[in-house]
Amino acid sequence: MFKYIINYCLLVVIIVGCQQEELTSHNDSLTPLFEFSNEVFLVNAMHMTKGVDDRIYISDNHPSNVKVFSIDGSYLKTISRRGGGPGELISPMGLTSNDSLLIVEDSGNHRKVVFDSNGVFLKSFKNERIALSLSMNETEIFTFSPTALFSVGDLDQESLITVYNLNGDISNEFGEYLMFNEKIPAGMSWPYLRAVGEYLHLSFRYYPLYRVYSQGGDLIGEFDLTEIIPDLINGYIDQNTDESSKNPSAPKVNLFSRALDVHGQDIFLVRDTGYLTIDHLKYDNGEISFIDTYNYTIRDDEYAPLDMFFSYESNSFYVLEYYKGDVQVRVYNINDVD
Repeated sequence: MFKYIINYCLLVVIIVGCQQEELTSHNDSLTPLFEFSNEVFLVNAMHMTKGVDDRIYISDNHPSNVKVFSIDGSYLKTISRRGGGPGELISPMGLTSNDSLLIVEDSGNHRKVVFDSNGVFLKSFKNERIALSLSMNETEIFTFSPTALFSVGDLDQESLITVYNLNGDISNEFGEYLMFNEKIPAGMSWPYLRAVGEYLHLSFRYYPLYRVYSQGGDLIGEFDLTEIIPDLINGYIDQNTDESSKNPSAPKVNLFSRALDVHGQDIFLVRDTGYLTIDHLKYDNGEISFIDTYNYTIRDDEYAPLDMFFSYESNSFYVLEYYKGDVQVRVYNINDVD
């Protein structure tokens, strides 16, 4: 049941995010980075991560595997297959990697599966909560698990972030949830995580807030993005046909956060405004400052960004995106904007 709730929520996010005025851009002619074939294509991918040697890992929910590409889009291999055996996956969701490991959230089997960077299965461990977002350093896995949050009155966990060691033991829990009201599922506020250096960075799906924790769990700073990003509207949805949207706790569409990437002091935040919007921020000395906003493409009302990472080598964003029923990857140079 939880899997269907998650899929429904993701569908709602895509539909609502696409209810925007149609715009055009010189980027409309871009072709996908990856040239797919009948044997290699993405069906229901939602997450990707960049690993060692610039490998790109993409988890695909429907065939239940992870596809691996080079940074230029060449297909390298497919990791795993559908099943419940060692190293097999059912409905993989989030994934994260470091220089030696790839961790995949195996939601159908309620476990995390550990591969080496080449895709060789090492081990798996059970978890009680399915993680929608996760990140890792060399020894720990940071996860957000909204399993209990779809019934606001029946929470069975108090911490926002659950931390596992590589043996699968919970080593820490910390952070406070952001709550809507009884009409809005609190789980829809899930954050995107990035463990970088000594910090853990969090942006939220439906809140214009940004948090920085120490990786030990201390809150270092909380920032209102409406006071930092110039065009971010601090308002709420007003659709006369939807009574729940009139509630002042319902966030405005342009607050939708869809992906986060952090490199040192540089923060790149994807917002779903009906087209591709990426905000460039800087975290320095405990403060966040605004650098620029990059507005890219919209093709029609069937577009939504799903995940992203930034490459300094090419000065480009690699964006996993939904377009007219297909999932693909495109590359957007930081200098090629409207």
